Amino acid sequence: MKRELTDLEKAKLRVEKKKKFYNHLTTYLIVNIFLLIINLRIAPIFLWCIFPAVGWGIALAFEAVEVFGTPFYGDSWEDREIQKELEKIEAKKRRFRELSQDEDLDQEEQLELKELQKLRPEWDDSDFV
Repeated sequence: MKRELTDLEKAKLRVEKKKKFYNHLTTYLIVNIFLLIINLRIAPIFLWCIFPAVGWGIALAFEAVEVFGTPFYGDSWEDREIQKELEKIEAKKRRFRELSQDEDLDQEEQLELKELQKLRPEWDDSDFV
């Protein structure tokens, strides 16, 4: 049976991954600068050094995404989106309660109330775990 990692162990693993990535990045830069110098001294007309730089750069980009996550779709983004959706749902519920309690509604508000009633789910909030 697999045991759960402690926060300290998780932090150490993340730091180790970051350390490996930065070592990989440093190696990438040194080697590609060296290849560029060789390329410019031997055949400056054709920049063949771009091919290993691009190939290795793609691999390095995938490693960066693995280590640091995507810039837009991380855990915090997901949490923010969930919070936004919950706020929208709560706003609709509040609006529905306000409209259903108001006796003298004009025609537009009555139509809005009917639309909100159509959107009302067939389940109760207590159905969720």
